[in-house]
Amino acid sequence: MDGLPNFTALEPLDLVERALQDLQEELSFEEIEGAPTHTVISASGLESPSSTAAFGMYLVGALAGAVRHDAQLCADMLPSGIDGQQELTWAVTRLIGENNTFTSKPEISFRDTKRNAWIAEGVMHALLVVRARVENSLLSGPVNALAELHTIPTQQGLDAVAIYSEPSGPVVAIGESKASRLGGSAQLTEASQIFRDVDELKYGPELRSKLATLKMALPSEIAELVSNSLWLQHRCYFPMIVHELEFDLLAKRDALGRLLPSIERRRVIALRLKEFHDFFNSVADSMRSSVLKVVV
Repeated sequence: MDGLPNFTALEPLDLVERALQDLQEELSFEEIEGAPTHTVISASGLESPSSTAAFGMYLVGALAGAVRHDAQLCADMLPSGIDGQQELTWAVTRLIGENNTFTSKPEISFRDTKRNAWIAEGVMHALLVVRARVENSLLSGPVNALAELHTIPTQQGLDAVAIYSEPSGPVVAIGESKASRLGGSAQLTEASQIFRDVDELKYGPELRSKLATLKMALPSEIAELVSNSLWLQHRCYFPMIVHELEFDLLAKRDALGRLLPSIERRRVIALRLKEFHDFFNSVADSMRSSVLKVVV
């Protein structure tokens, strides 16, 4: 199909690398000034055929173990053969379904509360890996390490945890992804509560555990600056809202304004789609077609 990247005749890890390169080329980020309680980052290029194909390929690669904690790619853990193909096919089907036909109430509920939510979380993971490679305004410094992608659509806990570098030293980035075609504003409010819980120390054990894992993936000069209290002293919140209906991103939001990090470290990532369902369907189709390319 015209416009789609050629993912044939490449080794599995090369396919994931190619997907990341396509995302680097297709996506752009812009900081929008004017919000009194937070910083707004808008993204574009998400819906191009190249981007949706790349997101699907990346997500299958991440599920297959191709992405290390240091945001680098590695083939060591990639499954292979018939057993590997069956395993990954089962995982992908469990996460996104066998097809994009959702007509009954349970099917629509699965699409809206599980499939789309998991893909959105995977998109966030991909954007963090892209930020480890290229300069953009997603975060105010390059990603050095990130936690693994969840493999269960409704898995409890923080959606994303990463360590990135600012000139003053490492910072813990804590992300929460939300996907809603019409309710982006309400979803941003809901995400704010997660960050309030972090402010109230309710995620301390989870964050210390993740930091202990991520520290081992860091270069020594950064690792020596990562203590068990880094998340208390230097953290950034980045809710990522995938939506179709526009809402006022620059409006004062008391739920965000009350959070402890500085306004520069309260970064609302707005992923507005022209065709919400088409985007998720295209990424899901790419995932299904990528399994037998990643596992050979």
